[in-house]
Amino acid sequence: MRNNPAAIHIPRTGQINTWDNPKWVEAIQKTGRKTLLIAATLTSVCLSFPTLSALAAGYRAFTIIDASANWSSMATEIRWHVSYRQAPYLSIRMTGPTP
Repeated sequence: MRNNPAAIHIPRTGQINTWDNPKWVEAIQKTGRKTLLIAATLTSVCLSFPTLSALAAGYRAFTIIDASANWSSMATEIRWHVSYRQAPYLSIRMTGPTP
């Protein structure tokens, strides 16, 4: 927030899927954008659920796979089978770092 004073902080209120937080969805809708780049702490939960929800809501959602991780290889494998087939993914290795 210090480097981007215009950034909006929306506290988590207990939802596992951030898309279930009306303030979060409202903030996204206010941007008017239909393409989302999503990164999260855990790919199997924090990344998968909002990505699938955004797709269901009609957004183009790209997951940033190397900005997220899992605590087990099984969780990563499940994530591949569920979400990557439905949402395109990006990697810093694919796009190159941005200064």
